[in-house]
Amino acid sequence: MPRTRHAINVLCELAEEAYMLSRSFAVSAKSIVLAWALGILILGCPQSPSPPIIAKGSIVVSIQAKVSNARTLLPSIDMNPQSFTVSGTGPLGEYFSQNTAQGQISIPDLAAGLWSVTVNAVNADGAAIGTGTVLARVTHEQTVAVSVTVLPFPGTGSLSLAMTWPGASIAQPRILARLFPASGSPIDLAFVIDGASARCSVDSLPAGYYTLTLSLNDNTNNVAGTTDVVRIVQDQSTSGSYQ
Repeated sequence: MPRTRHAINVLCELAEEAYMLSRSFAVSAKSIVLAWALGILILGCPQSPSPPIIAKGSIVVSIQAKVSNARTLLPSIDMNPQSFTVSGTGPLGEYFSQNTAQGQISIPDLAAGLWSVTVNAVNADGAAIGTGTVLARVTHEQTVAVSVTVLPFPGTGSLSLAMTWPGASIAQPRILARLFPASGSPIDLAFVIDGASARCSVDSLPAGYYTLTLSLNDNTNNVAGTTDVVRIVQDQSTSGSYQ
């Protein structure tokens, strides 16, 4: 069988060459009949299958980073993004991952279908500081544009506050302090007073921004006070000291 199939293929190739040659010469009755016969023979030969057309498209990702430092009391971690890792999962388990320091990146040659695109922000120390995800549907020979907003990771962090004052100036020190989240009820902070100093520690605060109000009293008389904005970051400690 393999020899027979090979012979047929060779015969078909010769017939096709003869057909093309017959069309190159002057037309006559015999040449017309010959071309017609060769054409019938070629049509009966096995044809090589055409390669399948794979639908491909592109995604242009625009990155909106909202993780950087811009407030008063901050954790020690650098929250300024240095670069971004852009990754995606698509049809049939296809995957890509690219790094960029720019606010936009183009990902070409992606299979058509639904893709989940994730952007992770990384600081100068290589620590991940935020993330964002968006869905994008890629179509054949088209470019789809998406925008990903990168926010700090959800989770909890801690807050540590300290206060000192001249010992002789306040006979009966009292500290009133509250944290006001962006939404929800305020949180009362309990300070432990030791002589002319006081400390407060709070664990498991949801990540986000808070307004801190702090008041130092001598019994019921206000002596000093301040208002700050506090940032809590997942798995990080934010601290402040007041005098």
